[in-house]
Amino acid sequence: METPQRLTQLRDDLGRALLHQLEEGRDSPEELTHFGLSPDTAVALVAYPTATARPDVWRAQAERASAEANAIFRIDGDELVAVAPKPITVPESHLGHAGLGGDAAGALERARFAARAARRRGVPVVDGEAALDVVLAQPAIERAVDAWAGPVLQRLSDDGSESLRVTVTAFLRHGGSFDATARELKVHRHTVSSRVRRAQEAMGLDLADPDVRALLWLALAR
Repeated sequence: METPQRLTQLRDDLGRALLHQLEEGRDSPEELTHFGLSPDTAVALVAYPTATARPDVWRAQAERASAEANAIFRIDGDELVAVAPKPITVPESHLGHAGLGGDAAGALERARFAARAARRRGVPVVDGEAALDVVLAQPAIERAVDAWAGPVLQRLSDDGSESLRVTVTAFLRHGGSFDATARELKVHRHTVSSRVRRAQEAMGLDLADPDVRALLWLALAR
């Protein structure tokens, strides 16, 4: 018979494995449900300690905040990654610089982007959409994104298929999740995979690269 401690350890191990899947853009609705999470309403959080935080104190506070929210989470070095069934309260004194996101798979990528924006700006919390607004409000970055993305998006348009642009936009919105994109577009997962492959060939980009996805999302989100 499994002991409570062993069961807790198993849950934590499975939770970390599920987080790894979500970070790779592989959405697993059934597995999320086992953890009391909904693909459509789960909230993601990525957080980093402040420059003056004691690592051991920050880690203890991060673990406590995640546990209180019934989140699945992992802490690697100075990064907390968590997905919870409801919004996580993020007091400034607890988690340092935090980024928040929405729907499961896509949320983790947006939350990490937002957390890094919060750390750069020296503020406690930034949500995913706000992070995009902050970045795009900077003229130099806007010009750089336009210069890079203009030719890339033109090649996608030259392909002549509006469905490719629609699919790529949804794919990026969901953090590279084929499953979540298929659900939004109401098509089969293989259809999404085929369209993404065609789009990559047309643009000459690898959408498995998170940096490429971030840049392209900045261009399409305007």
